Amino acid sequence: MPRLTSLLCLLFLVYSIAANAAAPAPVIDMNGKTALVTGSTSGLGEVVARRLGRMGATVIVHGLDESRGRAIAAEITAAGPGRATYQPGDLSSLEDVRQLAARIRAAHPRLHLLINNAGILGRTGDPRRESRDGHELTFAINYLSHFLLTRELLPQIQAGAPARIVNVASGAQRPVDFDDVMLKRDYQSGTAYAQSKLAQVTFTMSLAEQLDPAKVTVNALHPATMMNTPMVLGNGMQARSSVEDGANAVMQLAVGAALTGRTGLYFNQMNEARAHAQAYDAAARKRLWDLSVALTQARPIAQSPVRCDRACLQKWVDNYLAAMRDQNRDPALFAADVRFTENGVRLPFGREGLWWGMSGIGTYKFYIPDTETQQIAFLGTVRENGKTQTDGDLVAIALRLKIKDQRITEVEQIVSRPSNSNSSRGDFPPTGQGVEAMGAPHPIFTTSIPENERASRAELIETANYYFTGLENNDGKGYYPFTDDCVRFENAVDVLARGGTRTTCKKQFEEGLKGIVDRVRDRRFVAVDRERGIVFAFGFFDHHRINWTWQLGELFRIEKGQIRRIEAIFHRAPFGMSSGWSTYEQGMSSQIQDVR
Repeated sequence: MPRLTSLLCLLFLVYSIAANAAAPAPVIDMNGKTALVTGSTSGLGEVVARRLGRMGATVIVHGLDESRGRAIAAEITAAGPGRATYQPGDLSSLEDVRQLAARIRAAHPRLHLLINNAGILGRTGDPRRESRDGHELTFAINYLSHFLLTRELLPQIQAGAPARIVNVASGAQRPVDFDDVMLKRDYQSGTAYAQSKLAQVTFTMSLAEQLDPAKVTVNALHPATMMNTPMVLGNGMQARSSVEDGANAVMQLAVGAALTGRTGLYFNQMNEARAHAQAYDAAARKRLWDLSVALTQARPIAQSPVRCDRACLQKWVDNYLAAMRDQNRDPALFAADVRFTENGVRLPFGREGLWWGMSGIGTYKFYIPDTETQQIAFLGTVRENGKTQTDGDLVAIALRLKIKDQRITEVEQIVSRPSNSNSSRGDFPPTGQGVEAMGAPHPIFTTSIPENERASRAELIETANYYFTGLENNDGKGYYPFTDDCVRFENAVDVLARGGTRTTCKKQFEEGLKGIVDRVRDRRFVAVDRERGIVFAFGFFDHHRINWTWQLGELFRIEKGQIRRIEAIFHRAPFGMSSGWSTYEQGMSSQIQDVR
């Protein structure tokens, strides 16, 4: 029995080792992502393109053979679950490369993977040839075309972050001869090929230094030695490996989870390795980069703007309020040409309005971050005219900030002071006091919407606008998408519970709100928080018969296409005024303005 037990343990150990060895390495999810593979109408590129299609990617097949390219794209689409399109492009012409990039930019706003694979290898003894632009042909196709294509597509690649660039180079590497880059003195096809491939690796190192690896990684590799590709076989050479071997190595860099965030690397097949020393020479890298820019007339690399997440946007509000309290117009915080309005009037920034008298920050803080537009709205309280940070008048503030290039570029605020009219009958408490007494936003507003139930930005704005349209029409017959437990607060007052009898949002619209508002205009939707189903808007309510206008900031919590909670702060404004951000026509219009 002991011998049998030992044998079973040994068999289990062997099985475990074999199972672990056979387990595939983790890969990133390519479903719904877009990948461009140059030179994918045959050989290594074709195998890689087909594998990406099987992973669910949208694959852009590229090559000169149009009939072959379209057939491969159709086959990838038919096999699924991904799909493919074909794009022609002659890499011996820089103008053709630019046109290829332009077509891809027009069709694909985001590119998640670029594999620069296409290349040529001349036969031994072949004469020197030039591209359409007068450059040595191998250097032009293998290197310059991909340098330019990558530069032209970089905005789309950055928009697809996290994205990857893979440069298919070779183990055959010779240093670039900067005194004779185009090999006019001593041309040999093998030298031309090896020089172009080291240029690819050197470009990889240079580009990786300029990009945030959390957003875009750039790596190069020698996929396999003498694969059975048309290029190798067509040169009369005997294959020593297969395109499947090479595809394994390319796919490791393209989709391998272990390569996440790793950049500026060179791989020899499946293993990280050292390329030729010139690739690590900073002076040589700069010299090649400058030469490549000059030869291709490539556009400068536009650094992708630093984008704020929710917490980052909230910090901008905190910093802004502190700066206003301290009268600190720090150029590190504000753009030189920052635009500022208070209560619909454009004012010199940092000297007038609330900037003049703010003395402290209140406790009520309601943030509405819009990560898509890099704006944030805010509803809260501050103190004005105090001797310390905790005395003075409580005022309510509705605020919008626009963040661009790590600076505040736009500031729009409504300030409701105790002296402002905040109800038509004068029976509301001062708005600042009422909002402060609420303590914190209702938990409904802080609850996330399940991801599979989140509406689009346009849908959320459309739903919120039904409130404005229903209020403006005043006929009790509109479309009122309110939940049964919808609550509405105006200047911190629960207006559905006034008079001792509670009503509902929908019932009030159907039965009670007739003849109240004549026009709801300048409807500026300035922040949408899809994660929490919140929409924030600025607008104006006109009452023609009494020559009265309310200027307001209003927010909505929307769930499954219905409004569940509404809160607003407002005050009386000169009749007919607009936001200071709209044209006259926009200010008088009832149309939706999606402010970005």
